[in-house]
Amino acid sequence: NPGLSEWDFEGSAATPVEVTPGGDDFVCIVIDPGLEEETWLQGAEFIPDNVELVHHVVLFSDPTRASLDLVGDDGTYPCFGGAGVPGSVTAAWAPGVPPLDLPDDMATRIAPGTLFVMQMHYSPQGGATDLSDKTILRFRYADASPQYEVYTQLMGNLEFVLHPGLGLV
Repeated sequence: NPGLSEWDFEGSAATPVEVTPGGDDFVCIVIDPGLEEETWLQGAEFIPDNVELVHHVVLFSDPTRASLDLVGDDGTYPCFGGAGVPGSVTAAWAPGVPPLDLPDDMATRIAPGTLFVMQMHYSPQGGATDLSDKTILRFRYADASPQYEVYTQLMGNLEFVLHPGLGLV
C-alpha cells in the first residue's frame, strides 16, 4: 500500500524495542509530537521496522499524559489489553491496512500537549529471528479546521470488555 505522500511529524521509540523469545509481547511506546496548540490530524501511518515481528499496532491518544506515570526509562511499558490511559483509539495498523489518509474536509481534533501511545503486538512465533523493532509513526496535520470532525472507534463482539470500547475478536 502506498504511504502518506507527505507528513508533518515522524516519531518512534527512543531505542529499539527488544522482544523476549517465545510468546507474544504487548509493548506500549509513548510518542510526544510536541503539539503546543489544538491540531487537526488528517493522516497517520505506521512503518514497521521488523515486519516478521510486528503483528499489529493500535494508536491511542493520551490527552492527560497519564502514560508518563507508566513509562520506563526506555520510553515503553507492558500493556496487554489496551494502553491503560484515559484516551481514545486514533488509528490502527495490521499487514495490508493502508495508512489513515482523510479527505481535506475531515480530521480528528487533538488537544495541545496530547501524547500518543503505540500499542505494539509483537509475535515472534512467525519465524522472526531478529527480535528488535523500531516502528515509525508519521502524522499529517490539516492546514485548517475541517468541515467534519472524525472520531475513531474499534468495535467487536467479545462477551467481556478488555478496556472501555474494546470488545474485539
